[in-house]
Amino acid sequence: MHTYPDGATRVGASWPLCEAGLRLSQPMRPGIRMSHKHCTLVAENSATASDFAVAVETVQQQTLRATGVLLSLEPDLICNESTYQRLTGSALAAG
Repeated sequence: MHTYPDGATRVGASWPLCEAGLRLSQPMRPGIRMSHKHCTLVAENSATASDFAVAVETVQQQTLRATGVLLSLEPDLICNESTYQRLTGSALAAG
């Protein structure tokens, strides 16, 4: 855990993901899985933005329930997927 000058406390995602029961190479959605090297989502060529957004939401909610840690999103996706917009709060901005 790290505390930053703005008062925020941040942790790397690996510990909360493992505590939430997510495992390396675990399939999450069609074309989307956890990496076989580290805890991050990987999209294959067959993945859709919609499936990726659902996988992100699943990981975020599963981790929050298991650990109380709310993961923030790192990727900047350019799409109009309502799930992704809801996760990033951009649906409010697009309002």
